[in-house]
Amino acid sequence: MKAGSLRHLVEIQKPLERQTEYGETETTWHRVATCDASITPLSAREFFAAQQVQADVSHRIVVRYVPCIGPLMRVVWCHRIFHIESVINTDERGVMLELLCKETV
Repeated sequence: MKAGSLRHLVEIQKPLERQTEYGETETTWHRVATCDASITPLSAREFFAAQQVQADVSHRIVVRYVPCIGPLMRVVWCHRIFHIESVINTDERGVMLELLCKETV
């Protein structure tokens, strides 16, 4: 992948849960990494194929390899939130990650 296609600056966040003074569980999101990414909505055919593995996958986000990214995290870009459903280490080379994500409101 050429660096020019990674034209969006995104923030990868992970959830941290803690108990409030009232005993409720509160989830806050903390930044893990900020990186350049390619964000692509899935076509109808890709969307159908992705649903066979992961339900409701709507976007493919490609980033340079970051070892700590996992499926419980999310990607934030321009006030849009994408929850990571699956992480694919492209060609198993540790160079690029393909994130199959579901956009939420």
